[in-house]
Amino acid sequence: MTVKQNNPSGDESCLRIVVSGSECTGKTALARALAAVFGAPFSSEGARDYVNELGRAVQFSDVEPIARRQIAIEDALLAGDSRMIIFDTDLFSTLIYSRLYFGRCPDWIEPLCRERRADLYLLCGIDLPWVKDDFQRGRGTPAKRQHAHSVFAKALHKSGCSVAPVDGLDDSRLQCAISAIEAWSGGRRIAVDQALESP
Repeated sequence: MTVKQNNPSGDESCLRIVVSGSECTGKTALARALAAVFGAPFSSEGARDYVNELGRAVQFSDVEPIARRQIAIEDALLAGDSRMIIFDTDLFSTLIYSRLYFGRCPDWIEPLCRERRADLYLLCGIDLPWVKDDFQRGRGTPAKRQHAHSVFAKALHKSGCSVAPVDGLDDSRLQCAISAIEAWSGGRRIAVDQALESP
């Protein structure tokens, strides 16, 4: 038995895993691979979909439309009956990127991030090579990448998220993520079972 918190779908049996992190950390590839391993549905990244359609780098005026798109993507999957969902980022990424690149974020987004907080965040490390993208706002220098990664880690921890680091190249990265999910799920089940057994 598992216990879920802050699940807007109201389905306490659905484990929500978010693949998170800064730019060029393999989030999309990892989300797809995990979905295949666990036989789970996975989401696209709202910001990436938006930018691809827009054809330019994100501006501050785009933050709210991106947030709304991200919410719609998440809610569409949460409306199903899956036992696990893999999200390629979530609303926290919108919040963090907005603050990272523009120094601010619309006030309504942060409280909603916490209300919609997922069960486990797989925080992808910056050990993958930087791949240039015409629409990126970030920079590929080691210092800039480390800063962005630290901003993600601090923001997720500050918001009370369960965070597991994911590092490694190719298959080792996937295995690291699988181990993190299995360890978190197993520990959660043990804690819940012990609570149920207590008088």
